[in-house]
Amino acid sequence: NNIVQGTVSFSVSLTNVTGGATLAPPTNATVSILNNINTGVEFEYATNTFSETNGTAVILVEREGFVSNSISVNFATTNGSARAGVNYDATSGTLLFATNSLFAPISVTLLDDQLTSNLTFGITLSSPTNAQLLAPSNTVIVVESSRAGLSFTNSASSVFKNVGITAIPVVCNNTNLEPVLVNTNVVPLTVSYFTADGTGTAGQDYTAESGSLVFTNGTATNYIYVPILNNSLITGERTFTVSLTNATAPGKVIFPGTQTITIIDSNSGLSFSQPSYTVIRSGGTALITVVRTDNTNVVSSVVFSTANGTAMTNVDYFPTNGVLTFTNGVTTNTFTVTLISSTSVQPDKTVLLALSSPTNGLLAPPSAAILTIHDTSGSLVVPAGSTFVQPGGNPNGDGLIDPNETVSILFAFRAEGGNTITNLEATLLPLNGVTSPTSPNGTATQVYSNLFVDGPSESQPYTFTAHGTNGQQIAATFALQEQYGGSTLNLGTNLFTYTLGTWTMSFTNTNSVVINPAPINSSIAGMAKPYPSVIAVSNIVGTVLKTTITLTNLTFSSEYNVNALLVAPSAADTLFLSHAGTPGIGVNGVTLTFSDTATNTLPYFENPGQDDLTFTNGTYKPEANGAPPSFP
Repeated sequence: NNIVQGTVSFSVSLTNVTGGATLAPPTNATVSILNNINTGVEFEYATNTFSETNGTAVILVEREGFVSNSISVNFATTNGSARAGVNYDATSGTLLFATNSLFAPISVTLLDDQLTSNLTFGITLSSPTNAQLLAPSNTVIVVESSRAGLSFTNSASSVFKNVGITAIPVVCNNTNLEPVLVNTNVVPLTVSYFTADGTGTAGQDYTAESGSLVFTNGTATNYIYVPILNNSLITGERTFTVSLTNATAPGKVIFPGTQTITIIDSNSGLSFSQPSYTVIRSGGTALITVVRTDNTNVVSSVVFSTANGTAMTNVDYFPTNGVLTFTNGVTTNTFTVTLISSTSVQPDKTVLLALSSPTNGLLAPPSAAILTIHDTSGSLVVPAGSTFVQPGGNPNGDGLIDPNETVSILFAFRAEGGNTITNLEATLLPLNGVTSPTSPNGTATQVYSNLFVDGPSESQPYTFTAHGTNGQQIAATFALQEQYGGSTLNLGTNLFTYTLGTWTMSFTNTNSVVINPAPINSSIAGMAKPYPSVIAVSNIVGTVLKTTITLTNLTFSSEYNVNALLVAPSAADTLFLSHAGTPGIGVNGVTLTFSDTATNTLPYFENPGQDDLTFTNGTYKPEANGAPPSFP
């Protein structure tokens, strides 16, 4: 037959002898059939196991049957979970069996890439010559790992903010490689770990941790413990990471070597849905939304209330307050603010909204908001200032409108409320001391084309003659109309008031100022009391052209040592009296007025003929001699 096999045998027995004969040994014979025709080839083992650190795997192929001839067979490696070029070097070729040769080796180079789990690849026999393929004609090579893989169980996990401490498992996938600690000379397998911020912040959301884990004696799982901080912030989900590093041999960090921890907020945050709301006055009511974020699995409540901004209760709106309750799973709630209509166009008005006294929750921003009431029933135009046209708008160049003077002025308007105006006609009327009004277009009317609500002002030039006497008030009166959609809307009048010419205003502090002498043998000046002495100045209109200063009933033992400084609110200052008169000469009950336009000067002892003169009542130029004194 063509079966490949070794020597087989059968037996022949003699029995039942007749004719008077007797059986004599041997009565049994064994016949051996020698295979001198068929040869087979196969792997010695269906599975072969090697450590990746062996360097070379030697796999034996054996021959069966007739051995007194030469045979050959092809072989080639095939990928399994092990990959050629990564875990081993691919190989193929032809094996030759010489006469009477029973075994032939296949050598495969193993690549030590520090596996942390076993991998496999195969070798297949094919195309034998002078032989048949026997089973197993395929073999599996198991490449055993040389490293203990250390990793987290997952790349991500989550915990609630109020968990306290979270335990994060770290596993070893090859515990048989862990050292067995039977004495202190064995080095344990360790791996380091550390935490790092994501959207969460160490010290606020969690406590930063670092250290090492030890794996010995078949330990499969260790834990990293990280405290989670249950702060009072409403932050939503926050994240941080824990990473493994620096594993000692035979350990190796494998995927996932980093785990992202998501902290789920266990607090309920209560806030307005937005920091500002806008409502049209004609709308009747404003609907205000309050939202709850993060933990919604509790019953929470919060108090709401309104307060005046620029809007007034019972004039622009009706006040309201109350409690909003959020049951399990509810994330939004609302309350309404009722508006009061008006027959006149008004600027935007504001109502202040507030949340307070939360239960089972915390206030989150914005816990205060502004409701703006916008009026769209018309347009509100207001004066926005005026200035002389340059050049030539102020013929006298004194910055004043003088009696019977013809001036050119830029008048500015702005839209303070209501609707934007794209075609405002402003007519300067011949009233209240304004005569002969006109403009560059030859009429007393100018067009303002773009007045946006709460936007910039727009100015146009007008010319008129001021009729009146010095110190008299006049008013530039404008009639305002809006041309809109073929209709004319009257917007009322606006006034700009001025005082003609110049006038004098006096401001006095009648309280005594006590001048204290400097300490004896001291370079420190004596300070008056009170220091400073304040004069309140208010209601100044127009341009200040001149200032005079009067000191009344000046009395001191040495006029030369009296120093006086005028300090304006802007912190600019004027030293108007310093080191005047004669040292050692006193002054008693003198009134001094200081003016830039004065012709007289106070006496000064270094001027010829003035070494014994003292202060007398009068008006003088400011006098500051010598080094300026220091004023604290």
